[in-house]
Amino acid sequence: MLVAGEVKGELARIHPARACCRRAELVGLLHGSGGATLRTLDHATARTAVHLATALGMPVDPPRAAAPDRLGDRSRHHLVVELDPSVADGWSWADAPAHDRRSFLRGVLLASGSISFSSSGPHVEFVLRDRDAATAVRDALAALDVRALTSLRRGRHVVYLKGQEEIAALLRLVGANRGLLELETHRVGRDVQARLNRLL
Repeated sequence: MLVAGEVKGELARIHPARACCRRAELVGLLHGSGGATLRTLDHATARTAVHLATALGMPVDPPRAAAPDRLGDRSRHHLVVELDPSVADGWSWADAPAHDRRSFLRGVLLASGSISFSSSGPHVEFVLRDRDAATAVRDALAALDVRALTSLRRGRHVVYLKGQEEIAALLRLVGANRGLLELETHRVGRDVQARLNRLL
């Protein structure tokens, strides 16, 4: 079964051809990280941030390792990339064309999103630092006919999607074709299992 890291890996391998899309994705990474410092557990996301900034001619240092967080008995080693926040100057969702909007959402998903295909159903969420950032993501999704909900969890603002159709629409928008195929395969498998259970 495909996991979140593999979906993010798929998204990180997308290299926008247009400079405006590269900028929009970098703005999305900044939005998802809550500032100029991108902190991620995902190596592919860190490489994407460096690649996008370099392609736009912006100075950026290679990712560096942050001090590990303790979570239970496991250490989680984050990578940190310092980005130039000026890339977002003058950028506006309202004025962005459709392809830039998709790139922006891909950046937000890479920076702050998590994806799971569990037995209880698919789940996508964005964990953001403040209410305004969460509201902006929810409204951006709504503008593209993707319904999302918000909640507050341990001081973080969470935008989440649970419906099969909503998650499929998001994956389609950001270009996660393999993730979309996995989602559909998972849905068919659940439907077949439910049908068998009813017959039995």
